[in-house]
Amino acid sequence: HMEYFKTLYEVTAMTTAKATPSNETFALLNQRLLEQAEDANSTSGVWATIGIPRRGVLLFAGLEKGFAYSAIEALTVYGVNRKELSTFTGIALSTLDRRKSEGHLNTQESDKVYGLVRLIDAATDLFSGNEEKANAWIRKSAKGLGDRAPIDMIRTTAETESVIDFIGRVKRGVIV
Repeated sequence: HMEYFKTLYEVTAMTTAKATPSNETFALLNQRLLEQAEDANSTSGVWATIGIPRRGVLLFAGLEKGFAYSAIEALTVYGVNRKELSTFTGIALSTLDRRKSEGHLNTQESDKVYGLVRLIDAATDLFSGNEEKANAWIRKSAKGLGDRAPIDMIRTTAETESVIDFIGRVKRGVIV
């Protein structure tokens, strides 16, 4: 647990100071973020598979500094390739190419990936852990979303929140 508190302290200090880490520090920070993604915050394997924390200070720091590009590559496990990611999030393929060589996304891109991971997690939870059913469901239009597919609604935070709310209503059995 001591390593966790050391990481938490360092991330908080960097975020508070608005410091820009060196490449070496950035790599260490990303490694620690990946390690922490597997902690008790995860309610499903989605967060650990993608390699980002579900919530808390480490998530906030990861969003601010930008997620490691490996999060993009990990999305293929859930049937989301780079072209689809570009379509769903509005992040240009040429930007994804640049981010791959840089090794990390920027804050806005990380936020869009976070929204997609939230959607995948919520849908997987809706289908009691069945990732195959969840993946198929997020690609089908739903009346409660104005006949749009959930995956088509992650370009903005407002749309992502609407989808997460919709999934919650479906899970509770509220007629939508």
